[in-house]
Amino acid sequence: QHPMDTGFFRSADGQPIPAYFIKDVTVTYAGRQVAHFTWTSGISRDPVVTFTLVADREGPLTMRWVDNKDAVFEQTAQIAFSTT
Repeated sequence: QHPMDTGFFRSADGQPIPAYFIKDVTVTYAGRQVAHFTWTSGISRDPVVTFTLVADREGPLTMRWVDNKDAVFEQTAQIAFSTT
């Protein structure tokens, strides 16, 4: 979840709402970059990302995003194949 505020709106009491949005998203799989997105304040609130990935080896799938305040967030899931 992310507010993705554009910086063009005001609160109910008329105060400007500062821009606060995700500007960069990078996805890596088993150490290789598989997707990259550069966003602006025009992306909707609580954005959803989809992309095609052929999981051909075990390894971590990591999504890393940076907002316009340079805060960095990261989430990783381990891709593993069943032997049964």
